[in-house]
Amino acid sequence: MLDITALRGMTKEEQINAAAKYIGIPAGYVSGQWKQESGQGSHPTMIGQPTKWGTAKGHFQILDGVHSNIESKTGTKLDRFDFTESLASYAEIMKENVSRYGNADDATRAYHGGWSKKNWGDTTEDY
Repeated sequence: MLDITALRGMTKEEQINAAAKYIGIPAGYVSGQWKQESGQGSHPTMIGQPTKWGTAKGHFQILDGVHSNIESKTGTKLDRFDFTESLASYAEIMKENVSRYGNADDATRAYHGGWSKKNWGDTTEDY
């Protein structure tokens, strides 16, 4: 997992670059997803609409169940509304997705549409 203490001493741009390096993708993917998910933290509540999969929350709109899994895997309590902690959670998800799919594009599709490619329809492509 990314070192949250070390990240806190960095600017957001430096944190994004560190996350991208950790994941193994270009930094543009990280900043682009942050913009897509919460308008770079400008969304007034950073809480998405409830879905059958849970409610997405925070800077990177991480679903409740996924968030719980990350906390269990890492043994770390993480705040999705804190940029640095949300970024660390996002990085864990994307690192796993890149490992699974081997490329940033499919990892991003999985971030939005889940691991089943049958769920990667037009909405995921637009994402």
